[in-house]
Amino acid sequence: MNGKVELLAPAGNYEGLSGAICAGADAVYLGGNKFGARAYADNFDAESLLQGIDYAHLHGRKIYLTVNTLIKEKEFGGLYDYLAPLYEAGLDGVIIQDVGVLCFIREQFPGLELHASTQMNVTHALGAAFLKEQGVVRVVPARELSLTELIRIKKSVDIELETFIHGAMCYSYSGQCLFSSILGGRSGNRGRCAQPCRLPYKKEKDNWYPLSMKDMCTIEIIPELIEAGIHSFKIEGRMKKPEYAAGVTAIYRKYIDLYYEKGKSGFQVTKEDKRYLQSLYIRSEISEGYYHKHNGKDMITPHNPGYAGSEDEILAKIRNRYIESPLRVATKGEGEFLPGQPAGLTISGGGITVKAEGEVVQQALKQPLTEETILKQLQKSGSTSFTFEELKLHLGADSFLTVKALNELRRKTLDQLKEEILKPYRREILPIKKTHPERENQFTEEPSLHAFVTTKEQWQIVSNGEINRIYIDIDLWKENVGINKTAKTQWYVVLPRIFRLQTETYLQQYLDILSDKRCDGVMVQNLESTQWLQEIGYGGPVVNDASLYIWNKAAGWFWGGKAAECYLPLELNEHEMKDVLKNQKNSCGLQIYGRIPMMVSANCLTRTGDKCRQGEPENRYSMLTDRYGKDFPVYHSCKHCYNIIYNTVPLSLHDGLTQGKLQGIQSLRLDFTTESSQQTEKILSCFKGILLGQREISLPYQEYTTGHFKRGVD
Repeated sequence: MNGKVELLAPAGNYEGLSGAICAGADAVYLGGNKFGARAYADNFDAESLLQGIDYAHLHGRKIYLTVNTLIKEKEFGGLYDYLAPLYEAGLDGVIIQDVGVLCFIREQFPGLELHASTQMNVTHALGAAFLKEQGVVRVVPARELSLTELIRIKKSVDIELETFIHGAMCYSYSGQCLFSSILGGRSGNRGRCAQPCRLPYKKEKDNWYPLSMKDMCTIEIIPELIEAGIHSFKIEGRMKKPEYAAGVTAIYRKYIDLYYEKGKSGFQVTKEDKRYLQSLYIRSEISEGYYHKHNGKDMITPHNPGYAGSEDEILAKIRNRYIESPLRVATKGEGEFLPGQPAGLTISGGGITVKAEGEVVQQALKQPLTEETILKQLQKSGSTSFTFEELKLHLGADSFLTVKALNELRRKTLDQLKEEILKPYRREILPIKKTHPERENQFTEEPSLHAFVTTKEQWQIVSNGEINRIYIDIDLWKENVGINKTAKTQWYVVLPRIFRLQTETYLQQYLDILSDKRCDGVMVQNLESTQWLQEIGYGGPVVNDASLYIWNKAAGWFWGGKAAECYLPLELNEHEMKDVLKNQKNSCGLQIYGRIPMMVSANCLTRTGDKCRQGEPENRYSMLTDRYGKDFPVYHSCKHCYNIIYNTVPLSLHDGLTQGKLQGIQSLRLDFTTESSQQTEKILSCFKGILLGQREISLPYQEYTTGHFKRGVD
């Protein structure tokens, strides 16, 4: 690439791969038939993956494999066999969400680049620094980051940045969305999102689409993005047509090259090319994403979320130019056909020269070889990745060789050339290692009852409720320092759900809270907070919330070395939880009551529908109503400028408690969000009674969900 930005294109199948490379992609990202976050794309089988890796390398391009889903323990055993042949073939990198997968690949496949998926939700230089310490060489930050924030990461951490420049946008921070999962069992963390963000919701008597983001198109700010020092420009769209991948790649290739040729002053995008991009499977409206905006109604398509379609004439031209005419390596050849000597063919291409010998050339009895006959056979490169630009012949008088022998000589020489070009990419696979010891969970004591509070009133109620621990939002603590603490209850502060550049404004105040004698520990919800505590030398206990996922024992072992306790993910069923619990260094907790956070977003529903209400504390919650009349409470964190959309009804695992299905879980947590003081008191009393063995249970709420505790996700 010679220091130039990498253009990274998507491919949902081999046609997409071939077309994107032909159109000018420096690298292609794709998924196999396992472990990828686009389960409904065509995807590649094992044979086509190997073929694609070789094809890219023959043309000096790279292949990155998406292994960017959360992986269940029962699936983990298939990861080595899946990756081993690809590693051996020279796969350039893997895109990862699961820290257990990260640790496994780092140990089993040294030399394979580790790229942190946008599903890891890196929002600050601290998150990038954390991942670099784990061996990650490239981070795909959250799409919500501004150009200023990206530049800050680049200057602070010596790590590659890969950012999206074109395609569909998610409303939620990636990896922080359970909307599709909770409503329909199709998990975005497993590549099966049903896109409830594209559905209509109610606004008074009308339908609108407040969660439907405009598609991103950054073609006009390419110079600015290059000058920011971003390493790789990523085009979204593995589920879209090969024509989309090739067509979009070709336009961005054109304008990236234009910038390097003529600079910022000579950079101008034509109206024809803008229209061309918009004709390729894009929504009715586009934006430049979050590079220059934190949020706003002009980033949403509230009335028309659908795709405008693609123009058949343009698709046909793209197919003809890039897909049906695959790229080939130009070669030069020299053949020697002298009677009594083995036929010889020397071919040079890709900086490599090889020579092969064929059958002995015979003396012709009737029809000697002609140059025309030899050239006709040798230049039939067919389905190979090569084409002859020049072919010289040294032909003796009355030489003869069968057509079959000529074809075999051509195949033999081209195969040899291919292997020599690909040899530097090949690796030796290593025997599988055991990365952590196996053991049964040793925690047998009775579980303790904890509570998470978001209002002063809830805090006061649970402080008098004689429970073991209270988790308190750190900004709530900052505003209400006068609440009395009982000797029996621990107080843990909860760092912000999203940690971005503006969070630094509050860090000194947070340090003061952490040094408060009443603060017994900290809960973290993101990588940034984990790294921040490490950098300030915090020595107290740290608890990971469920958003720092442990879907398998490897992830549990990783986080167990960094946190005193970890909360189990909300998408695992009871049997999958037990699989994880079998191999933990430290204790595990589980949320057993409370509204599930369905989405965490940088965009704000009140700003989209009306206006920014920052500074109006009485408006901490608004309501999102779906087409069935169900209300989703929306929490507005104005200090940190994010929204949390909660489920319509609370999670309640009281049956799991009474039936003894939560054995091995040390901490049971009640999460309070929209509950009043009276509701909080009743719910707390109910669960305390269950833990004390009361037989008669009277729930203080009528509707609830058991989430994924029974069903799990696919």
